[in-house]
Amino acid sequence: MAIIVILVLGIAITFITKMNNKKERYRSLFEHNPEAVFRTDLAGNLLSVNSAALDFTGYTKEELIGKHFSLFVHKGDVKIIHKSFNNALKGEKEVFEIRIVKKDGSLADVGITSARIIVQGKIIGVYGIVKDITEGKKAQATINYLAYHDELTTLPNRRLYTMRLHKLKLKNIPFTIMNIDFDRFKRLNDLFGHAFGDKVLIEISMRLKANLSGDYFIARMGGDEFNVILPNVTDREVVNKIATNLIQSFRQPLKVRGHDCLITASIGIAFFPEHSNDIDSLVKYADIAMYNVKQNGSDDFEVYDSAMNDQTIERINMENDLRYALENDLLEIYYQPKYNSFTNELIGSEALLRWNHSNYGFISPDTFIKLAEETGIIIHLEEWVLRKVCRQIKEWKLASCYRGRVSINISHIHFYQGDIVSAITSTLMEFDIEPTCLEIEITETTMMNNEFETNKTLQKLRSLGIEVSMDDFGTGYSSLGYLHKLSIDRLKIDKSFIHEMQKNEAIVATIISMANTLNLKVIAEGVETNDQIQVLNKLGCHEIQGYYYSKPIQPEIYKQNFLLALAQ
Repeated sequence: MAIIVILVLGIAITFITKMNNKKERYRSLFEHNPEAVFRTDLAGNLLSVNSAALDFTGYTKEELIGKHFSLFVHKGDVKIIHKSFNNALKGEKEVFEIRIVKKDGSLADVGITSARIIVQGKIIGVYGIVKDITEGKKAQATINYLAYHDELTTLPNRRLYTMRLHKLKLKNIPFTIMNIDFDRFKRLNDLFGHAFGDKVLIEISMRLKANLSGDYFIARMGGDEFNVILPNVTDREVVNKIATNLIQSFRQPLKVRGHDCLITASIGIAFFPEHSNDIDSLVKYADIAMYNVKQNGSDDFEVYDSAMNDQTIERINMENDLRYALENDLLEIYYQPKYNSFTNELIGSEALLRWNHSNYGFISPDTFIKLAEETGIIIHLEEWVLRKVCRQIKEWKLASCYRGRVSINISHIHFYQGDIVSAITSTLMEFDIEPTCLEIEITETTMMNNEFETNKTLQKLRSLGIEVSMDDFGTGYSSLGYLHKLSIDRLKIDKSFIHEMQKNEAIVATIISMANTLNLKVIAEGVETNDQIQVLNKLGCHEIQGYYYSKPIQPEIYKQNFLLALAQ
């Protein structure tokens, strides 16, 4: 009997010990859980919470115990938690997200995992584990926002713009789209850097928003390209008025870092469904109209017309042909000799790029150089010219027919975007050419911008022995104030002054006199007649370039003429 009692007591003690251990483990899991944990009765009243819940919410235990959970939930989420609570009582494991209200009134996003509590076969309540997901929700919201918005301007991006177009189409709502490109932005970006360019883009977005209100949808597509949707607006008179207002608005300078920046707009317009009910085609048509504006001088707007297609296709084909010509060495360099009119001596030449297209014949440099600048090909193009010229100088030297510097034109894009000094020095080293064999011609407009950086680059080039000329001098109107500050060697009088020499003699005389005062050399381009020569000689300009002496010629003819002149 005693043995049985001992056994029973042993079993009871073991059972009680196990139960106590189980309760202790549960209490430890409940109290020491790093996440907030709560327990409710069947009605949803809070029976217990752990210390993490108190720390998280800011409430005391007395303020929570006995209260219904819904008192601490954002009103907009009460239905969610009631539904999840009832599902948990039915035996479903619930995982859901709501917002709770902390004691200080702030909201917190939480994820809750809840399940029913069963004791001795009876459901007595629900427990839940609360995880703070506020930062994660904020991060996800930021990711979602950036997926559909431009980070710089906060405007909708291309993805959201496209979604809006398809949504309008789905609802069969007529609308107008405007594709806007800003004509001088690339130049400002090249001259003053990307940080300054970003400020300009922000100012552009603000001006667009100021001039487009209501249901109008503005998006930044990338770079300086912005698009606008005008829902339920397809009346041409109304659209023209809106476009005119935008054009006029951007004729007023933007204020950026204390500078007045004039950035005019080119706008292409297309109508849905008039021009197309296909979204991709509609966007393409607005682009075609916008490019047509830029081809015709910019600072205007045009509505798409099917006749524009041929022009755009021709431009795209020409761009592709130019890339192909560059990659396959199909371009040519002609050399126009420069002479001293006092001694009739050859003193150098200018390298001029020529493109003899297989279908269209010779294409004007004004056409394809502008295309190269607009498409970004220009840097590769001018680096190709530099290598060709250095190789040609090397050949002329070996043939003993080199005479004087060869000048190369460098665009403002290359001057500010590319590392022009490194490009030139490495090419000179490659062909073992002295820097004194080269002259760089840069336009007056390029030199007048970003004066400090311009001079630094010019000084580096001149310190190597390369001469620098200001091309097309006199075509701008601000040059006189900059001229004495710039590190240059020569002024090149623009041919427009030479062609009407009698009318412009006073202007030419002033340029020559000013050059002499500043110890600069001067050369006249576009000289074609003996009368022009006589006037230039009288005024003291003896460096001459033009048809009077020679048109631009191929390097082989240049060499032959030189050798023939020596033989005579």
